[in-house]
Amino acid sequence: MTNESAAPDDLGSLSCFTGVERPSDLFYDCIMADMTGAVGGEAMFGLLAGGLIMLVLYLAGDGDMAVPTVTTILLGSVMVPALPPQYTQMAYAIVVVGIAAAIIGLAGRYILE
Repeated sequence: MTNESAAPDDLGSLSCFTGVERPSDLFYDCIMADMTGAVGGEAMFGLLAGGLIMLVLYLAGDGDMAVPTVTTILLGSVMVPALPPQYTQMAYAIVVVGIAAAIIGLAGRYILE
């Protein structure tokens, strides 16, 4: 029975983080690829991120839907041209969450009362 340990220069799964030349490559290739893969794709990650943004802004605004709705629509719209093409579905999903919140807010104000 031998006690074999990994060599100090064997980084295994950390090789993605050590061989990057630009910080944007680190973010898109290593971090975002793992995060979107963990939840089922870019669109699902965008829906989760948009929902989280809506929840936080809704709670911070004491239940008013105006601020989270406008923020998510504007944030998603700015992200569409700013992100690489493989992550634009995430930005579109955030816009969809904002539009759905606007429809729910309008229905609650004018139709359901």
